[in-house]
Amino acid sequence: MTVTLYLMFIHQTTKKQNQNPQIKTNNISNGVNNPELMAPDTPCPGGKRHKRRFYMKKTLIGLMIALCATFLFINQFNVFSQHGDGTGGRQISKEDQAAYQQHMAEAKRLAGEGKNDEAMKEIDKALNYKPNDPDALALQSKITPKINGMVFTEKNPQGYLEYRHKRTGITFILIPGGKFLMGRKPGPGGGEGEIDNPPHEVILSDFLMSKTEVTQGAWRKIMKERKDKTDDSPSFFKAEDDFPVEQVSWEDCQKFIEWSKDMRLPTEAEWEYACRAETSTNFYWGDDEDVEYMWFTKNSGAKTQSTKNRKPNSYGLYDMSGNVAEWCKDWYDAKYYYNSPKENPQGPKTGKLKVMRGGAWKSDAYPCRSDVRSKIDPKTRSSEIGFRCASDVK
Repeated sequence: MTVTLYLMFIHQTTKKQNQNPQIKTNNISNGVNNPELMAPDTPCPGGKRHKRRFYMKKTLIGLMIALCATFLFINQFNVFSQHGDGTGGRQISKEDQAAYQQHMAEAKRLAGEGKNDEAMKEIDKALNYKPNDPDALALQSKITPKINGMVFTEKNPQGYLEYRHKRTGITFILIPGGKFLMGRKPGPGGGEGEIDNPPHEVILSDFLMSKTEVTQGAWRKIMKERKDKTDDSPSFFKAEDDFPVEQVSWEDCQKFIEWSKDMRLPTEAEWEYACRAETSTNFYWGDDEDVEYMWFTKNSGAKTQSTKNRKPNSYGLYDMSGNVAEWCKDWYDAKYYYNSPKENPQGPKTGKLKVMRGGAWKSDAYPCRSDVRSKIDPKTRSSEIGFRCASDVK
């Protein structure tokens, strides 16, 4: 590399020298030294010493340029090779490399036995040593659950799997099933009314919940494809694509879901479980209101705000409290908690009102709590009401 650059430099220099009559002929004028081109102490007729110095300087400059170019080339190559192995350019010790290989070998063994949950834990350990390792990420993608209409994208900072809905581009989070105590706790700060009581144990299967409320961008994309009379820009607060869509009725949401495919509204039980994110407090961050987590009357500026601008819960879900209230799949029944099924409750079979959850930009803190139920006519459109989607894991 160095020799090549050097020879190219000398060739270009010589070519310019031969093409320049001032350098080629003016050194000698009828055998007499030209004082304008030669040093005062040059004793040599014909300027041979001047030419020698000229070529020596050019040679040294050429070597320096070639050496610098070679150094830059080697350094760039090293950077690319370091970044390509998942280390992010940092050096990895022999001990860390050995630990990485051990976790990857164990992950492959467990995956081969169908123990994907355990294999995922080993992959996480391997990624601690090489955060962007392509082999670990490829294995992670291979063993994640395959879900209709969805493409696995990554594991989020909270440690949960994220998927992209193919048709809409909406990001979903895989919420692991489990059991929780649904309803308002009795006593100070809790509830005494029948609509939120009694607290009761609920068991849910795995499901997907959209990371944010459905945005105006996603709504416009789908409703323009429908080409029917459904408004593709219904929001009162018309804004950028990442703002939540509002002024949509429960029935409008069904049109969006029907056209999008492979998604639905969450059940009320799924909504509260996803909102709580394994907490039992009034809100998913604690018992007291906090403007860092929610858009409500005290900080919203009397309008909706862009999604993902407040802190998420421990699943990685944004705006489960505030911004816009969210439709649920269930019909509303004030006494439903007294006789609801323990496993995967779907709500009453019939009714006149639909369940709404989460509070909105105009709400005070109380309706934004994890456990508070609201009800409304399914035909209602309001700048305070939007929705988010869920999907089955299948």
